[in-house]
Amino acid sequence: MRKNKVSIIITIILSCLFFTSCASYQKYPSEWVELILPQDERCLDISGTYMNWGETADKQGTYLTTLFGFEEASLAISQVQITQKDNDKLEISVWCEQSLLYGKVFSKGNKEYKCSSKDVEIPIMDRARAAVAKTVLYLAKSKDGALVIERKSNDGDNFLLNVPTVGNSYQWYRFKPIEIRKSEVAFFGKEKEK
Repeated sequence: MRKNKVSIIITIILSCLFFTSCASYQKYPSEWVELILPQDERCLDISGTYMNWGETADKQGTYLTTLFGFEEASLAISQVQITQKDNDKLEISVWCEQSLLYGKVFSKGNKEYKCSSKDVEIPIMDRARAAVAKTVLYLAKSKDGALVIERKSNDGDNFLLNVPTVGNSYQWYRFKPIEIRKSEVAFFGKEKEK
C-alpha cells in the first residue's frame, strides 16, 4: 500500500513537470524570400546596413535595436550596421541618419558569438524575461539581402508550489537592407561621410 502511494506521488510530480513545459515553434514564413543556403564552410557574411524597423511572421513591426538588447534605444534610430572583420570580430553600430550613436564589438575568440556557413549565433541578455532565461539570436540573410533573425528563448521559472516550468519559444524577424553609397560606408567608431 505504501509503495502505491509513493508511486502515485511520483506520477503526479512527473505529470506536473511534463504539463507545465511548453514550446512554441514558428516555421520560417513561406511568404518571405528564401534564405541563402550554405555554399562552403566559411562563416556566413551578414555584413550590411539594415532598417531599424522590421517585421515578424505575423506582420507586426519590431525594432532591431531592441532585439539586440541595446539599452535606451531611441525610436529615432534609423539604421543598424553590421560589419564582420578578420573572421573574429562582429561589430554592430547604431545610427541616426548620419550620426553614430553607439555600438558593440562581439569577439568570436571570447565566445561572444559563433558562426557557421548557415548563420551567426549571438547569445543575448533578455532583461524582459526571467533571470534564468537564455535567449539566442540566429542571424542569416535572405536572397534579397534582408537580415533574417530566428530568436530562440529558453525559460526556466519557479511558479506555483515550487514546480519548475520550462518553455521554449521561437520567433522569426526580418529587416530590410538599406542601400548606401560606397562613400557612406562606415567603420565602427567613425562617422559616415556626407
